[in-house]
Amino acid sequence: MLSKEAATDTTSELQTNALKYFKVIYTPSITNDVTVTAGYTAGAGWQVVLNGSVDVPAVFMGFI
Repeated sequence: MLSKEAATDTTSELQTNALKYFKVIYTPSITNDVTVTAGYTAGAGWQVVLNGSVDVPAVFMGFI
């Protein structure tokens, strides 16, 4: 979906859609601070690049 929209989306729309799609797919309840960055480049070919990170608490540290 994101790759089909990337050519016509603004940078802001691309970011918003990338985060929306990520949150639909990745839904664990213990995560915080989801960050997704998206980029689109066109030229001889096109490329959509996504980077994401999620803070997950280290639950096992409570046992130490």
